[in-house]
Amino acid sequence: SLFTNIKEALQAEVFNSTVEDDFESFISYELQNHGPLMLIRPSLGSECLHAECIVGYDSEVKKVLIYDSMNTSPEWQSNIDVYDKLTLAFNDKYKNEDCSICGLYYDGVYEPKPLHSSSWKDWCTIL
Repeated sequence: SLFTNIKEALQAEVFNSTVEDDFESFISYELQNHGPLMLIRPSLGSECLHAECIVGYDSEVKKVLIYDSMNTSPEWQSNIDVYDKLTLAFNDKYKNEDCSICGLYYDGVYEPKPLHSSSWKDWCTIL
């Protein structure tokens, strides 16, 4: 079954196996119903989180469109790269730290600062 939002998915014990078994359905459902999906990882050399958002998915080539908070435009990445990030990001020791750069807060609120313009909606599509 699909989760109703990403926060529930992160807290669920079956998150990893669900994503692995049905990655495409999980990503597609979340994008269609809840908008961009957040990925997090610690920045190298600091305790600040670096955020990425899944903003699109191409089922034919099995690639995910990622918006990186440090870049100006989204880029395509392979399923396996993104799955690895999903698995690693939510077990990270820095996940409870606020980040003033990318807009991720420890209580689960996420405001990706570079995406505050209306243009991000153009990227959030299922191809």
